[in-house]
Amino acid sequence: KIGAHGKPVLFLHPKDFFGTLVELEQA
Repeated sequence: KIGAHGKPVLFLHPKDFFGTLVELEQA
């Protein structure tokens, strides 16, 4: 999986991960 900033999700910070979840919900 790739996060919002193009980084692997495992390397995302908690806030970035939450932002990715929000984007997935809005998608």
